[in-house]
Amino acid sequence: MIMLYNIKETTIIIGDSIAYGAWDIAGGWADRIKIYREKLRIESNKYYLTYNIGISAETTDDLIKRYKQEIIARLDGEKNMNQCILAFGMNDIIMDGEVLRVDPEKFRSNLVEVISWIKSVSVDPLLASITPINESIPAGQMLGRTDKNINLYNQIIKEVTDVYGVIYVDVYSKLKKLSPSEYLNKDGLHPNDKGHEIIATEVIKYL
Repeated sequence: MIMLYNIKETTIIIGDSIAYGAWDIAGGWADRIKIYREKLRIESNKYYLTYNIGISAETTDDLIKRYKQEIIARLDGEKNMNQCILAFGMNDIIMDGEVLRVDPEKFRSNLVEVISWIKSVSVDPLLASITPINESIPAGQMLGRTDKNINLYNQIIKEVTDVYGVIYVDVYSKLKKLSPSEYLNKDGLHPNDKGHEIIATEVIKYL
């Protein structure tokens, strides 16, 4: 028997190594969302598709080069309900010498360009905050990443979402309530299994 679905819902997750699921044998928070939605598909008349197209070390400057073709390739039809989750910033705040890899205003303009285009093709964007790091690890080992700059860039993300009427998923505050060893791997940067589970749970609330 062929199952016919009334609605097809596509979710595209674009981000860096944390979105990709590095350091997590279960595939990270994006794959947890995929599993959750596959279970929903079995129980409903919706056909859920979830794509994880995170790339390790990616910044918003890199995103600008690929987002249109990545999204267009995964959308097919006006009857679809489509969402795109963006999870960027951790690599934008790397220090290259004395300067940030992607400066704050360029970070802002990159986000504005991407979400403006996403909305123009009838896709609903969601922006996730940057996750916390273990501040006890020397900044040199973190490539200059600091909690101060994470907060600065998260504020930019929040401001952009407020201006453009986009959902902001504050996973930073949720994780920050725990000790770093509870949600981070030993590198102090990438979430562990529990961290990814928390992120997935927060994002799912808005899908």
